[in-house]
Amino acid sequence: MKATMFLMALLAGSCASTFAFATAANPFDGEWEEVIVGENQHCDVTVNTAFTVSGGHLSQPGSSGTVRPNGSAAGTSANSGLTATWTGHFAGNKAVGRFRRSDGCVGRWSAVRH
Repeated sequence: MKATMFLMALLAGSCASTFAFATAANPFDGEWEEVIVGENQHCDVTVNTAFTVSGGHLSQPGSSGTVRPNGSAAGTSANSGLTATWTGHFAGNKAVGRFRRSDGCVGRWSAVRH
């Protein structure tokens, strides 16, 4: 009986710590406001938008990616028949990065958490 109770207590503690780890927040979770700036002849444009980071997953209509706890980030986007890859770095309440689109557009992005 004591062995069974010990095993149940051990499993309960193990499950609780696994659950806490699985739902742990990423230090960059939150709502972010972003400015995207095209920097060459293929896309001389500035776009203001927003995205969400939750559990280290970045989501935005047409875009998704991963933000690691160390701040490194990468993902992909697709819109109007074009695709893009992006990379970046998050630190505190700010983030910056670069992107390259399938039509040759290259540029930068920056964001602030609010």
